[in-house]
Amino acid sequence: MIPKVLFLGTGGVSDAVRLDLPAKELSRRGSLIPVLKGVGEMHQHERLQTVLNNIDEETSACVFSRPSSSALCEVIKRNGAFLVVDVDDDFHSIPRHHVAWKWMGPGNPEFLSELEECIRIADRVTVTTKALRERWLPVNKDVVIIPNGWSKRSSQFWGKKYQRDTINFGWGGTITHREDFQIALSALIRSASKNRNIKIVIASDPKIYSYLRKVPEKQKLFIPMVPYDIYPHTLCYFDVMLAPLVLDEFNQHKSDIKLVDAGASRIPFIASPTYEYVQWSMSGFFPKNTEEWYWAILELAEFHELRNSMAAHCNQIANTREMEILGEYWRRAILE
Repeated sequence: MIPKVLFLGTGGVSDAVRLDLPAKELSRRGSLIPVLKGVGEMHQHERLQTVLNNIDEETSACVFSRPSSSALCEVIKRNGAFLVVDVDDDFHSIPRHHVAWKWMGPGNPEFLSELEECIRIADRVTVTTKALRERWLPVNKDVVIIPNGWSKRSSQFWGKKYQRDTINFGWGGTITHREDFQIALSALIRSASKNRNIKIVIASDPKIYSYLRKVPEKQKLFIPMVPYDIYPHTLCYFDVMLAPLVLDEFNQHKSDIKLVDAGASRIPFIASPTYEYVQWSMSGFFPKNTEEWYWAILELAEFHELRNSMAAHCNQIANTREMEILGEYWRRAILE
């Protein structure tokens, strides 16, 4: 009999990559029957009935992404399901300026305490990076790294591009990255002034788009936030992916999902030199200061062959993260 597996998420951006893609891939293989439900980011204990309504004797396992309620974890275990807790960020190192600091970081010790208890209760823990594995090994000895990936089946737009006369430098993300974007801002404005063929594309956050008020209208474009299954279409407007990050502990522990997206889209990138990003050498530039950001932008804007060479290498790495490959890692983590 095909096992039923309950996938619990927060309803946030992590659900698409850490729950939806693995669930769909394993369902396609006939490995399991997925049931996906959201319990929110905060006050998860109030969603007890949601869990009870979706777990029974046929539920062999539960994958719980970003849990913050040990009570829900206990209920899952009491109902006989194998509990896999998935964590894709280092909540303990969220910096004070981050919007989530007072909700899910050191500003809310109760949240961190509940997260740690969920990790302790779990039968297995899945994480995105080596740094996160080291964070949680003292709490739970069964911590497995499954890197973030993508699925060619999720969209027909992966790797597509519209004809244009400009070289588009694209950034996409949530409001949590406003501080990070400042790293590249002045270089972008300066390079757009130097080369009129440069266009800056901002996806999702209108506040970040407003930072470009000094850039002429014809050299910038805003694309509203869209669901993950439409997101690859947004990337059709990018010729180069921008991934600036402040080099603090929180970002050093982050995954390389932005570069996975770049590779799946067959474009190069300019990214801050975090530990996970620099593993993608030869696929883009890793500037360390504003001046290096400026010259990296100008160089990729000018040299078509360089963009193509880096894009090809980036795509090769991204193909190792396709869900057909990562699906086996998820199957073992959930069902063995």
